[in-house]
Amino acid sequence: MRRLLTIIFIGIVGITNANDGKFEKIMLDNIAALNAARTIEDYQKVVNTLDRIGAAEAGKWEPHYYGAYGNILMSTRVTELAEKNQYLDAAQLRLDKTVAIDNSNVEMVTLHGFIHMMRLAADPAT
Repeated sequence: MRRLLTIIFIGIVGITNANDGKFEKIMLDNIAALNAARTIEDYQKVVNTLDRIGAAEAGKWEPHYYGAYGNILMSTRVTELAEKNQYLDAAQLRLDKTVAIDNSNVEMVTLHGFIHMMRLAADPAT
């Protein structure tokens, strides 16, 4: 009986680790796509994919974090202040989701500062 429980436990751990490996691979692929993106459409496609991953993996902060980063990068590709603010607002919403899941990472503070820096750069006079 003990041997059977050990085998079941090892199987469950193996399945859990396999799912984490799949999540890591998908995230690495999307981070690479985010870094390779050059147009608003490319960024939006990756951010939409990250949103779907975030919805499927509710306990993971990474998809929301990189989605926020993608929105910040999109704000650098437009010239209109209203559009920039729209992308930065979306980035802030995604970052808020990230903080709600896990607020112990320095990366989140850095991204929050990046959002504010981009807001200042968009309209420094105000």
